[in-house]
Amino acid sequence: MEAEVTHASFGCVDQCPTETAPPALRVDVQRVQLTLAGHVAVTARPDRDEATDLTVRFCHEHVDARIGKPLSTMRNPLADVECVQHVVGNEPAIGDLPRSQVERGDRLCVGELSLPHHTPQVTGCSDTGVVLDPEATTVGAKREMRSDTHTVRLRDGRRLAYDEVGAARGVPVLYFHGGGDSRLTRHPDDAIAEELGVRLIAIDRPGCGRSDFAPRRTLVHWAADIERLVDTLGLDRFAVLGWSAGGPHALACARVLRDRVERAVVVGGLPEPRGFVHLPPDLQLTFFLARANPRLVVRPLAVWGLRPPPSAGDPACDPSYAAGRVEAFRQGSRGLAWELHMLARPWGFRPEDIRVPVSLWYGDYDRVCPIPIGRDFAARIPGARLTIVPDRHQLLFTRWRDLLAEF
Repeated sequence: MEAEVTHASFGCVDQCPTETAPPALRVDVQRVQLTLAGHVAVTARPDRDEATDLTVRFCHEHVDARIGKPLSTMRNPLADVECVQHVVGNEPAIGDLPRSQVERGDRLCVGELSLPHHTPQVTGCSDTGVVLDPEATTVGAKREMRSDTHTVRLRDGRRLAYDEVGAARGVPVLYFHGGGDSRLTRHPDDAIAEELGVRLIAIDRPGCGRSDFAPRRTLVHWAADIERLVDTLGLDRFAVLGWSAGGPHALACARVLRDRVERAVVVGGLPEPRGFVHLPPDLQLTFFLARANPRLVVRPLAVWGLRPPPSAGDPACDPSYAAGRVEAFRQGSRGLAWELHMLARPWGFRPEDIRVPVSLWYGDYDRVCPIPIGRDFAARIPGARLTIVPDRHQLLFTRWRDLLAEF
């Protein structure tokens, strides 16, 4: 069955750019060398005609990444990587680098792209990165809504935290937030869910918000966590809604729990690693480093988490967006770093094997997850319906009512 593509015209929200998305990043990576006590060597496939040196230098003051070719002429780094070998001193060690060596940086620069300093209130630093004060107001206001946070104990003893709002007897919809966000990152008016007959269950992923960290999780493991949650809640059937990095998590549930998932809605969802060519350059590099070793991005992500998020497109939603970002880094940045590591590796399932009805929403002006990603999913997921709206990556907030109406 061919995918259905819908161009929805709801009127462009404020601050939508009119220019087209920038060209995709193209990178030929010959080597990534970390100047520490040791180094990490990433060797490109030998069939590449051209090679580019990318050097990432860590020191006490900063992390600096330099690429030897213009960003606009570079190819997807992950497509060119054949093997990753970690070397500490003279002893090879496949896997993790010492934490003390990797987590020294507090700034990541890629050409003119950088993560500048921002100084909200912090409670301290640890192996997990900078730990934000959840009560801080320098990043964003606290979320004001009627919600209670609950936890469920998983089979391995971890806690999974969630909020439950909306219609108590409504259609159960599990909401999966974006990367660097939390269960609080949603529209502030939970009465919309109640009005539409939706029982919204917003869940913190491992290491984010109040959910316990899981170092070696996969998308299939996430589906197992969700199965435990819905069993605890007594839900036989349910739907899933995933935004950005939550999109792959929604698709995983649609594939693994297909006998229980009635519908999946993906909003500006991230692609499989083969589609990273469509992502902006700084995000491509972050995924590249996270795949090699998630500890390489713990500190840069912690600094990124100190920045206030962009506008949600609706001023009423900005405080909720900011509060969700603060809550996401309650435990530091380790959870996000390991999540990016997981998403940069094979997902463990094929979108072509999904048999659950899938709705895909992408924005015309989305530079984080642009439309080609949605078109690729629509072509590969049987019966998927693609809706394109004149909006940015934050269309989750501006289209919240339309998204919940899908259920």
